[in-house]
Amino acid sequence: MRVIKQEEAKECELDPKEQPVNPFVYNQDFSIPNGYTMFEADNGIAIPADVDTGDYHFMIIRVTDKAGWQQLKAISLKIKDKE
Repeated sequence: MRVIKQEEAKECELDPKEQPVNPFVYNQDFSIPNGYTMFEADNGIAIPADVDTGDYHFMIIRVTDKAGWQQLKAISLKIKDKE
């Protein structure tokens, strides 16, 4: 398993595009209990050691209310081999 340490956001060079062999894919749903007007979530994501390294763009959070309105949050990150 790879552990990505959290750092301040910074610009970085994008790696050259490659044909994926074993890309990292993560899909998980979580429910927010009824009646909350505010909810703080904290969840770690384990990254397997054998996934392709490189640049990834994740749609991390999508929250949909009862009326169908959505709020989206995405992040970009780079997965590297341990040095």
